[in-house]
Amino acid sequence: MSDKLQILKRLPREELPCGFRARTMRRIEAASARRGERLEMLVVTLASAVIVGLVAWLLSRNGFPKVPKIEWGASAMFFVYIGALSLLLLGGDCLLRRIYRKEI
Repeated sequence: MSDKLQILKRLPREELPCGFRARTMRRIEAASARRGERLEMLVVTLASAVIVGLVAWLLSRNGFPKVPKIEWGASAMFFVYIGALSLLLLGGDCLLRRIYRKEI
């Protein structure tokens, strides 16, 4: 052990490049953020799988419900209106998020 210390003491001291510590800390923080994102994605995936499994189990246990037949009259236009409004709001949300993040 003493030999290793003597060798290290004989080595010339070199200065680190400018900004080395800051760059290293940024890399460590980025790796930590990626690990956190992976953990979040794993939790969301597992929660979704549990919910889908629970619904499938309940439907198989209690039987599948009978869906009533829909009369397509004036209600069809209402469904089209709601669908178009949802798509418009979703598109607006996506556009505003891009503008906010300055990706456009």
